[in-house]
Amino acid sequence: MIPPEDQPLLSIAGLGLAIGRATILRDISLSVARGEAVGIIGESGSGKSMFARTLLGLLPRHSRTSGTAHFEQHDLLALSNAEYRDLRGRRIGFIPQDPVAAYNPTLTVGRQINEPNEFHPPRASETRQTAAEMLESVAISEPEKRARQHPFELSGGMLQRGLIASAMTLKPSLLIADEPTTALDVTTQAGIVDLLVAMQASHGMALLLISHDLALVSNVCSRIIVLYRGAIVEAGSTEQIVGVPQHTYTRALLDATPTLESAT
Repeated sequence: MIPPEDQPLLSIAGLGLAIGRATILRDISLSVARGEAVGIIGESGSGKSMFARTLLGLLPRHSRTSGTAHFEQHDLLALSNAEYRDLRGRRIGFIPQDPVAAYNPTLTVGRQINEPNEFHPPRASETRQTAAEMLESVAISEPEKRARQHPFELSGGMLQRGLIASAMTLKPSLLIADEPTTALDVTTQAGIVDLLVAMQASHGMALLLISHDLALVSNVCSRIIVLYRGAIVEAGSTEQIVGVPQHTYTRALLDATPTLESAT
């Protein structure tokens, strides 16, 4: 028997998803090791976000899943809503793609960032950070002031850093980041990517980075999985996917990636 510490943190086999008559995901099989960074790449409509929502138990009604998805000792496809709520935030962190839409405009940033602490009562051995301390951990200046402000008073980059702080506060073993830099300018994107890499290294967590941006994913992840129309068309090391892609769709994604030469 393989010791638990040597087993994949996330193991998925033959995962399928259908909503009504539409097939969204087909025969998805992959694994993520503890502490590993894996990229899920594909254009809009490829099924990336629905894949993330399947793992998080955030599917719409009338959804049908097939296959298996195991995380730690949990069978994700068999969990109740209450069991999923306990798992999200505590063991699986999530960063949505739109930092503005993710916040309630009527509540302070600090109150919303602190929600994981409020939802998951602390254990006796745990010391929980305040919202200001969480903001400080992601290099936001004047964190106490920012915690008292409302979302419209902060920049998109600050809001995204706040979401990262909130996702990391309970030290999850897996962080799912769904297009975490889409709504940000290039300079801010670079800062967010650097922060994700630093947080992953310092916490020893696994990272599942979902993006349409192959250049971004290749700078962060050791392996890349390419989705097209809800199915995996290519998977391998970053060096292999970027250097010697086998599938025509992967080559098209590479051709569409901006370079310094194409920008001049």
